[in-house]
Amino acid sequence: EDPLAGMRAVLSMKDSTGNLEGLLLAAPGYQSIEQGDRVIHSVAPDGQPVFIAFDTASSGAKRIVAAASLETVNETLQSSSGPLSQFPEGQFVNVQLMSLPKEVMDGTPATALIELLKETSLSVGEDGSNLSIRISLTANDSEKAAQIQQLAQGIIAMVGLFKEEIGRELDDEETAKQMLSVINQIKVARDGSNVTVETSIPEETVITFLREEADLPL
Repeated sequence: EDPLAGMRAVLSMKDSTGNLEGLLLAAPGYQSIEQGDRVIHSVAPDGQPVFIAFDTASSGAKRIVAAASLETVNETLQSSSGPLSQFPEGQFVNVQLMSLPKEVMDGTPATALIELLKETSLSVGEDGSNLSIRISLTANDSEKAAQIQQLAQGIIAMVGLFKEEIGRELDDEETAKQMLSVINQIKVARDGSNVTVETSIPEETVITFLREEADLPL
């Protein structure tokens, strides 16, 4: 609803994007921009413009590229390498932040971690009956990455101290059990200047959450 200026997102599809392109026509502030044989769509929820393009690879696979600036969309479409152009098997969402506003997490234990970051990305994929979530945190050098790793592990450990409180706050015993399982599965690893945080969530948990939030018969 309020995309950050430094954010770009790529949604990897199979051989179709469904009717998503047609649905954009009814979105607030819809406009289209023709660039050669490509059409860039623009919508403006709450007055904030978002630019969206539908791309087809030589293999026939589809992807949807979205960003808060037209330049960022074009840059992503033209890129032939990197995490935003190639998706590992099972992965279908990749969101990358090229700039990290401090106000996003200001006043939280994660503030110190954010100040060390150069960029970060989030990827979501399928792993059997689970959704696998991977957060990549990139620092300027390995020394800062080591600090990020220590901070991330400290934040996770602190959350772990409140497991019992989390269980009591959630009315549904099964939901509490699944939430605690997600926390227990969080893994932090470092490779040079890059730190990864990984966990997985049962797809059933995600579907139940979406059904309750949307109040739809999903």
